[in-house]
Amino acid sequence: MTRYNMTGQGEIVPFTPEEEAAADAIEAADAAIEAADAAAAPMREWEAVMVESDSLMTRDVEDLIDTLLVTEVLLEGQLPTNLAEARTEKKALRGSKP
Repeated sequence: MTRYNMTGQGEIVPFTPEEEAAADAIEAADAAIEAADAAAAPMREWEAVMVESDSLMTRDVEDLIDTLLVTEVLLEGQLPTNLAEARTEKKALRGSKP
């Protein structure tokens, strides 16, 4: 595909080989950026969901509960219902990471 420039005198002239190569490089770079953005979109969406879910339970609290459960200082049945539900939701969200 031939591309054209307009000169200062209003003439339409075809691109030089150098201009064609530069335009091709720019189009390739733009396509690569769009592809990278499209590939990163699911991860950005997941991160946004995780940030929203931090209002229920931050990662620090989640890790503390996990540590207490693993060391058996705290038993699953001793967790208040709202904490147990929030922990279950966070674990499910973490498992959906793209």
